[in-house]
Formats: sequence, C-alpha cells, structure tokens
Amino acid sequence: MCHGILISEAQNKANLFNINSDYKETYPQLLVQIDRERAYDLGVPVGDIAETLETMLGQRRVTTFVDRGEEYDVIVEGDEKQFQSPADIDNLYVRSRTTNKLIPLAN
Repeated sequence: MCHGILISEAQNKANLFNINSDYKETYPQLLVQIDRERAYDLGVPVGDIAETLETMLGQRRVTTFVDRGEEYDVIVEGDEKQFQSPADIDNLYVRSRTTNKLIPLAN
C-alpha cells in the first residue's frame, strides 16, 4: 500500500485522529524479482545479488580504516550516471560461486 493511500485510509477511521506524517520520498524505488531457482542453478547466492544491487544502485560500507587515531568508513558505490533506468540493471554482473564466471543479472 503506498504512503498516500495509507494516510487517506487512516484518516477515514473514526478512532484515529490527528493523522500526520513526515515521510518524504527522496529516492526512486525499483522492485526486483529474483528467480531463486535459476540463481541456484548458476551458482549465484541471492545474498550476492542483493549486495551487488545495494552497492551499485546505492552504497555500502565495506570496512573501516584507522589513520593517526581517526577511524574512517570505506564506502563503495556505483556510478549514478550508469544507472538511469531499470534496463541498466542488465549491465550488472555477479560472480558464480561454482564456475567463477561473471553472470549477468539479466540471466
């Protein structure tokens, strides 16, 4: 249920009042359905697919390092310019754990 419909439905309930939300949608969202059986057959764990999507379409903290007593996060992220439409996900690859080959996510 989208946010606007949820608020609208809540306002129609007699026992709920002063309905308010500070939710602001700031990033586009994309629903990705993974063919788990196909991924398994290709030797690609679903977690690896999730990490790839998280890293390339957003960002992910992979480690930290310490320099002169200060700790810094190491964050990896994809190039935003390369992912402007849902079809661009076809350009992402995940390594198979069984064959060590790169498998396109479109597969």
